[in-house]
Amino acid sequence: MDYRIGFLDCADIGSLSYLVLVDEIIGMAARVMRGIQVDAETIMLDLIEKVGPGGMFINRAESASLCRRETRVPSVLDRNPYNIWTGKGSPVTEELVAAKVNRILETHQPAPLPVGAETRIEAILTEAEAREKKV
Repeated sequence: MDYRIGFLDCADIGSLSYLVLVDEIIGMAARVMRGIQVDAETIMLDLIEKVGPGGMFINRAESASLCRRETRVPSVLDRNPYNIWTGKGSPVTEELVAAKVNRILETHQPAPLPVGAETRIEAILTEAEAREKKV
């Protein structure tokens, strides 16, 4: 498959904002595609039996841990109820995406290239230029 994440207009235009938004969508799709695990660990019948009728199941460490593992919290799409969203100033998705792009640009520290990578890249470019001259 040919993925052009963050690109528009047949990949003639790149957009960091679009890249962040598509990354969010891919994360949601990946979570849906992972599915729901149903087994003794996730059903937790032993814990339900342990807390018993009228007991509080959801606040137990085991079930809270499972909820955290299974829930995907979006980073730019706001899932808050309307009153909370308006209380936060009614930020639109474009604002949230722009803020995340700025945060990434201000804080990201890329890993350095491995030793010898620059020399190898130069060799590849030289080979490509030589092929281009032959055409």
